[in-house]
Amino acid sequence: MLFRSFTAAAILLLDEKGKLSLDDPVSKFLPELRRSNEVTIRELLTQTSGYRDYFTEEYLPRERLQPTTVKAILKRWGEADLDFNPGTRWAYSNTNYVIAGKILEKVSGEHYFTFLKRELLTPAGILDATLTPENTAERSENAVGYYRFGFGPPREAPRAGPNWLFAMGDLVLTAQDLANWDITFIRRSILSNASYALMSTEGTIKNGGKTGYGMGFFLQSFSDAKSVRHIILHHPGEISGFRAENYIVPDAQLALVILTNAEYSDANTELARRLSGLLGMAAPLAIQPENSEESRARSMLEQLRSAKIDRSILSRDASETFTPQALHDIRQSLLPLGRLQSVKLDSSQSRGGMKHFAFTVKYEMKSFQISEYDLPDGRIEQFMLDDAPR
Repeated sequence: MLFRSFTAAAILLLDEKGKLSLDDPVSKFLPELRRSNEVTIRELLTQTSGYRDYFTEEYLPRERLQPTTVKAILKRWGEADLDFNPGTRWAYSNTNYVIAGKILEKVSGEHYFTFLKRELLTPAGILDATLTPENTAERSENAVGYYRFGFGPPREAPRAGPNWLFAMGDLVLTAQDLANWDITFIRRSILSNASYALMSTEGTIKNGGKTGYGMGFFLQSFSDAKSVRHIILHHPGEISGFRAENYIVPDAQLALVILTNAEYSDANTELARRLSGLLGMAAPLAIQPENSEESRARSMLEQLRSAKIDRSILSRDASETFTPQALHDIRQSLLPLGRLQSVKLDSSQSRGGMKHFAFTVKYEMKSFQISEYDLPDGRIEQFMLDDAPR
């Protein structure tokens, strides 16, 4: 999901041309959305709007294998209650960029991709970019993504249906394409200096708190041996069968693009970790564990080791992911690991109306991560074993 920077840059380009203002309320373009008169375009791009994230799971629930429309996404999530008052908190939400993409279409009078291709992609030297729906039948021309159940064998990952990734992850690009895009940030060759500054300036919420996010990028910083401070623009990406990392250090004229077609691969995160170490980037802080959540995760692992699952605590979508094949693969991957030694809660946060828990699990022979999402009613929406280091 590295492509929010394209949407953010397109909106900023429209702002430069006087077609809109970042401080315009969303209601000027999409009055039907919930509290759209209180939310600004700026808050969409800085992830402080309060709109609930519509795409939180790291797998594709059944409905997302089928076609949808942008209108349907905005109807279901853009007209729902906000998770918080606009501007008062930061929360990552893909819905923000779907809304921004739709505003782009209304203002420009063009299809999202038509505008991007002419104004951003071609000037950046990206000549073969396509949209995901246009490539669903062209398997031979595109990388095939893979996933696995537990640590079982690789299996071809399904693809999201048309329009589910609109304006936030629907571009098909190569590593060279993304590198060309990164070079435009180093050279500041497409947008104005003011726009590039906005994308690389940390946002704030109404109480003055910092967000760690600019527009389309997470922001980090480090000081080199000469005590010169450098800003790092960073965004990870993960979608069914694929994983990616992108780092840009504009003033050091440095960029790193890592794309893998296996969502369980540790290649991108390991390379990014080594780069992070070289640049002196700190690891995220862990929070105090919640024993009740750790106990439930332990229980889930014990069930999976026996190829069983208590479906009463799962959502419909989560239950459907635990097919007989999945249970077999997970059991076969857990059996050789020996005794389960510990389950540690590393972090928890709210996202998309759900609670996300990240665990580190230690067996006698191996350690790995678990990513869990819980619905408000307590049912598990996702329980995914992740071999890649975080």
